[in-house]
Amino acid sequence: MIPRLTAILAACRYFERRFEWETPLDHDVVEECRGEALRLAQRPEDEPAALFFAFSRHRAFVADVYMVIPIVLCRNHAAALGYQLKATKFALVDMAHEVLSGLHTFEDVRIRFMPDCEPSTHESHRGRAAPRPDWA
Repeated sequence: MIPRLTAILAACRYFERRFEWETPLDHDVVEECRGEALRLAQRPEDEPAALFFAFSRHRAFVADVYMVIPIVLCRNHAAALGYQLKATKFALVDMAHEVLSGLHTFEDVRIRFMPDCEPSTHESHRGRAAPRPDWA
């Protein structure tokens, strides 16, 4: 299940404080991106790619200072589902720029994420569902 809007907004507020962003993110844009991710994800394993694609597609999140949002959302959500995303942050930054440029559809991103998601080997995840992060 895609994280609640309040949880995503809490994460955004955390990063605003942590990195001392001068301009806070527009909550309507965050809600719009979350809504797109909800529409895109057909299965739970699609959700990290859907979050990444929806938030990367919006110019507000590809600015250098905000790039952390799509990356953290997709990585944390993958972990919450019991997956470990193997892609490096550099590969994710490159992919986000390619998504914004229109070089990839959601299906392209979903297919690229599938081989990068593998079941987590962290012992806290063995034999049970991964805990849902509070995103803040």
